[in-house]
Amino acid sequence: MALPGPNEIVASVFGAARLLRGDAGGLKNFNLTEDGFWRSFAAMLFVVPVFALADFALRQDPEMSAAAVVSRKAVNLTLQWVAFVAVMLAVTRALKLSHNYMRFVTAYNWSSVIAVGLVLVPVLLYSLGVLGLQTTMFFGFFVFLGLVVYAWYVAREALDCSGFVAAGVVFLEYMMAVTIEQVFGLPQPL
Repeated sequence: MALPGPNEIVASVFGAARLLRGDAGGLKNFNLTEDGFWRSFAAMLFVVPVFALADFALRQDPEMSAAAVVSRKAVNLTLQWVAFVAVMLAVTRALKLSHNYMRFVTAYNWSSVIAVGLVLVPVLLYSLGVLGLQTTMFFGFFVFLGLVVYAWYVAREALDCSGFVAAGVVFLEYMMAVTIEQVFGLPQPL
């Protein structure tokens, strides 16, 4: 798999940002070919390290080494990502939405870059000493709520499905993430 070029990355992140603003036209910014589908997984190269470092910055156990926190989170996120995409193949087939599967995964992958950017804001403010841990968690909760709405919108538009089905997709992703975190790793900080 070849990595996407800078133009494709910029266009895809811009498309994801358009979706964040509620502009379904952002889907047109993605490379929706089979090659674009596979290259969209390069978004993991941006997302996984940042989430892993966020977990390290917010770790509750100061005795845990940076390498342990970062590597466990990286493995957990990769498992979550792969498992969710695999399960969604079966879900879209069952719901007769498989014709939108590649579009959904491509949008899901690139929207994760926007999501990590939003999560990073309170974490950076905490790391710089601007916010305390409780205030960071408070703001993190609202970021989480916003990301749930964002994920719902991406699912609804990319799958071209009802809001109810999109809510089910978001719930499925969340439950899979929580389960994998509980079985394999650290609890979610935000």
